Amino acid sequence: MSALEEIRPAEATKKELKDGKKPVAERFVFLNEKTGKPVFQVRKALARACKKAGVERHVYPHLFRHSVATFLMGKNINMRVIQGYMGHSKIGTTEFYTHVAVENLREAENAIMTAYNKVRNTKVKAQ
Repeated sequence: MSALEEIRPAEATKKELKDGKKPVAERFVFLNEKTGKPVFQVRKALARACKKAGVERHVYPHLFRHSVATFLMGKNINMRVIQGYMGHSKIGTTEFYTHVAVENLREAENAIMTAYNKVRNTKVKAQ
């Protein structure tokens, strides 16, 4: 069973909260820092977090999900672990992130080399 399969439907959790029961934190991806209650409006929470962090790009839940998977892949987390976390039934769906992670590494390498060459050329001219 994946980590995301542990998450219970919002309706059941809302009923528990109405009945005065405390939700189990491990079942939820997002919890309100102040109240400890689950966040049901992920879009709004994501928008608030982005605004607070100064992120100007529009970030929507699927982009956030995609970014998390790509980040995990870039950190060499086992693909089967990522597959389970993402709730993918087929490993091929998760393998997509391998391609994205490699592309990100290439872009990073190009950016680093460009900056390095700029600094190196500046030092050579100064001498």
